[in-house]
Amino acid sequence: MSQPYSIGPYKGEVLLSLTGLFHVIRLIPPYPPRAVLEQILKERAMPTLVQWDNQVGLVGPEQTLWVEAEQSWMEGLIRQLEPLDPLSAPEIAEQALLEKLVENAGSRLWAFLDDVNMLLTHGEMALETAQASRRYDRVATLAQWLERLLKVQQSGEALAELWGAFSGKKRSMPAKHPSKKAPVPDKTRKRTKGAALPQKEYRLPILRALAELGGRGKTAEVLDRVYLQLKHLFTDGDLERAYDDPRRDEPIWRNRARWEIAALKEEKLVQSGGYGVLILTDKGAAYLHGA
Repeated sequence: MSQPYSIGPYKGEVLLSLTGLFHVIRLIPPYPPRAVLEQILKERAMPTLVQWDNQVGLVGPEQTLWVEAEQSWMEGLIRQLEPLDPLSAPEIAEQALLEKLVENAGSRLWAFLDDVNMLLTHGEMALETAQASRRYDRVATLAQWLERLLKVQQSGEALAELWGAFSGKKRSMPAKHPSKKAPVPDKTRKRTKGAALPQKEYRLPILRALAELGGRGKTAEVLDRVYLQLKHLFTDGDLERAYDDPRRDEPIWRNRARWEIAALKEEKLVQSGGYGVLILTDKGAAYLHGA
């Protein structure tokens, strides 16, 4: 059973006490300002692991370390600390918090790169649309924007490689199920008349097209080859406009193929080689070979 714990007017509970020399406590809202909390705990001169909202801190007489952590992670750490003696517990807790900091930093870096890749994907799609509609002022603006963004992506990927070597953790692949970062076609504005090929049917034709181009090609060239592979399967539903907006004169088949390219990028089967350029990755080539 947990015991009540007081920090001035603020309340909490003791989750673990090792012979009175090391405490694990959880604060109960309303939370004290963190600076106030640290000052009070340091004055008590006892190493304390404290859960403060969604953060966990190790507060000792000399230093303080904070990290964002889930409840399940905190519970696992408590189980790890329970059998320890009070003199070694602070060191083990500090090591666990440092490892969690490394994990969190990597997760933020991967999320940043996912967002940059998504920006590149949508920017390339916007560039193609502008080229098709002959809006050359927008083409120039998008081309410059994509060129700058590509440099950010390349620098980010280099940083990710360095971070992976430092942390010993590789970047995890995106989940197969839909997520907030997964590209979702604009179904609210898309026509639904007639049967059309599902988006997944474009996967292998896209990979084959890139392989035929030597593993690298412009998106427009890839889509042209996809059309040649699938045109015998197309119906009126594939050939009608994807959007009601007359300025977006793009057929459904091409729209779905471009969304599948975005999905292939998410799965690292294809990567961007600059604005308007696609590269077949080793993983993509292996996927195609095994299909």
